[in-house]
Amino acid sequence: MTAPIGDEFSPPTHAVRKKPAVGEFRIHEHLGGTAERIALRQDHADVAGRMLSRLPMVPTIARVDLLEGPERPLVGEIELVEPYLWLELAPEAGARLADSLVDRAMATIMGSPGRW
Repeated sequence: MTAPIGDEFSPPTHAVRKKPAVGEFRIHEHLGGTAERIALRQDHADVAGRMLSRLPMVPTIARVDLLEGPERPLVGEIELVEPYLWLELAPEAGARLADSLVDRAMATIMGSPGRW
């Protein structure tokens, strides 16, 4: 999972791996699933960037869920509405998100909202 935040398809802030509990296929925490921060792989960042670049506007925040395919990462979901970003695992991403939201608000006030 990658969480791009900010300007014109900026690089993702972090990556998180979700794992289901033993004997479970769902990854939700209330079912025993866990989340851990992992090193952001370049191929994951590239796939996320390619998918987001196809959108008609640049989202301020997004989460791209990836699955490991036999030859390359596969997109499972692109979350643009209330994405959970696991900011507790990447505290530095919170400041980047705040800056991005302020930039978007200022652009809107100034009449040029280039992002959602």
